[in-house]
Amino acid sequence: QFAFVIYDVNKRALFAARDQVGIVPLYFVRDGQTLFIASIIKALTHLGKKIRAVPPGHTLDIHGNLKPYYFPGYGGGALSREAFVGELKQALQTAVAKRVDTDLPVGVIYSGGIDSSVVLHEASQRHGDVTAFTIGTSDSEDFEISGRFCQEWNIPQIVIPLQHRDIRRHDIKHTIQVTELNEYLDIINAVISLPLFERIHEAGVKVVLGGDGSDELFGGYHMYQHIPREDEAQLFLHNLMTLHKTELQRVDRCSMAHEVEVRVPFLDLRVVELALQMPMAWKINHGVEKWAVREAFRDELPAYIIQRRKNPLSYSSGLHEWVRMYKILYARYYN
Repeated sequence: QFAFVIYDVNKRALFAARDQVGIVPLYFVRDGQTLFIASIIKALTHLGKKIRAVPPGHTLDIHGNLKPYYFPGYGGGALSREAFVGELKQALQTAVAKRVDTDLPVGVIYSGGIDSSVVLHEASQRHGDVTAFTIGTSDSEDFEISGRFCQEWNIPQIVIPLQHRDIRRHDIKHTIQVTELNEYLDIINAVISLPLFERIHEAGVKVVLGGDGSDELFGGYHMYQHIPREDEAQLFLHNLMTLHKTELQRVDRCSMAHEVEVRVPFLDLRVVELALQMPMAWKINHGVEKWAVREAFRDELPAYIIQRRKNPLSYSSGLHEWVRMYKILYARYYN
């Protein structure tokens, strides 16, 4: 994951690039002979010009020209189902191992779902100082399941209980300002994410792993259940290559607001390539979403994790209805 700018003073040449799926943000404005570049939109709004994002997998030159260098493809896998599941497991293990290769303590954003359980399990096997961070209401499904898993596997866990009074109009207004998001569902999750990263910062943890990207790659959303085969590739590629405008933007802004770096092993390029090669039947098998991920770690994780169905963050944390009551306040502020 990267975004960088290299400027050659002598040649007056510039080379900028953004990672293949847009994990790290990069924006620019071309105003006459001047190129303005920033990692947040707010830094460029005072210019009064059109602000453009460097798309995922693109480079940028000093004239504001964009050039793609990454072309994701869909389909083409030749492995058997069993061999594929084994390769997916190895790819995810390697992806986590690369992202915990640090002397710093590591945190994992942990809901008790299949994605974050895979990440937490693998991280705890490969790093000696891993802490799980879980947010929600005290009676939420996430608290119950994540607490059970951490206790059974002897993994330290910090829980962040939120109550109704913690979600106010100010929180929604502040969230929009921080995240630069404008979609209601993204903002709901961001309202929950900001206090999560605040607590992670207070715990002194600078590096955190998350399970972002798995739903888009492995069929975690209801929309994937009944799509026509001819639309399958277009939908998966669209959801992957627009993540930088939604989920990844939320994670970046909320974490950076509290000086925390989030690493996302499910968006490792090898994992992405494998996911794009999979037939739909390996993603959703008899109504079970993310089947291949579950199958890959069936021998590693307990049945109550493997069999737990997908639930959005705002629901499983117990906070969705509380945040939803403030929708009208959000609409009044933003519109």
